[in-house]
Amino acid sequence: TGGSRPLLPAAEGIEDGDGRVMFQIPKERELGPGKHRVRLVVAGDQSSVDLFLDVVPPKTPIFISDVDGTLTSSENVEFIKLLTGDLPETHPGAPEALRALAEKGYRPIYVTARPEWLVPRTREFLELHGFPPGIIHTSTSITGAGFGSSAAAFKVDELRALAEAKGLVPSFGFGNMPSDSDAYASASIEPADHRIFYQIDGAFTGKRIESYTELLPAFTALPAVCK
Repeated sequence: TGGSRPLLPAAEGIEDGDGRVMFQIPKERELGPGKHRVRLVVAGDQSSVDLFLDVVPPKTPIFISDVDGTLTSSENVEFIKLLTGDLPETHPGAPEALRALAEKGYRPIYVTARPEWLVPRTREFLELHGFPPGIIHTSTSITGAGFGSSAAAFKVDELRALAEAKGLVPSFGFGNMPSDSDAYASASIEPADHRIFYQIDGAFTGKRIESYTELLPAFTALPAVCK
């Protein structure tokens, strides 16, 4: 931060002064509803980074999806693919199922316990396989939020923040681990069969599927939730 510049209030659990850029959008320049891409450019060397914002009113229909094992071909394949520079494969029918929901008006949010430095690869993975574009929420830790109870706690906190600060409660949740089930139950995703788990092992509350193609008839028959 440097100098005597006053610190901005914490935003979404992130404190000002930890090396991240924070900017309070002035009232007269607030962004309207819709998806926005904002590019930040360093004046000195012209390096840049893109930010993706999705401005929606409270109670906008959304769905939540985990990434590793839920959308990637296995739980740990991302860390194997990191060594080769490749991107993971996905499960047959997964992109089509999530696109069917998005086409009905549900906004996608991808919540993963991955570390934040994997955001670019996560976005590339989603684009490569044709998943609907959406906001990606990762852990701010350099090592990620871990597994099991720590991953569940991270996702519970993320979903609670969405509900309390944004007025957004998911209509559907996708996962593959008991930690996903715990998080979605805590978030009150209802009815329970809207908590959908791909080939899950262990305790869960929701609907287990063997293939995403099982979901397509029901999803394509859903009424549109927005114009």
